[in-house]
Amino acid sequence: MEKDVGFTVIELLIVIAIISIIAAIAVPNLMSANIRAKVSGVKADMGSIAIAL
Repeated sequence: MEKDVGFTVIELLIVIAIISIIAAIAVPNLMSANIRAKVSGVKADMGSIAIAL
């Protein structure tokens, strides 16, 4: 008697759903962190320009 090895379609769909949910939560947080970093960089540049003037 040989045992089948592998994943069923339902198991794969559940894993894909879990990964999608995690990505839906993580992507907006990463995007807002990127925007905050750019804003901080612009503030630092403007401060340097103000000192130079």
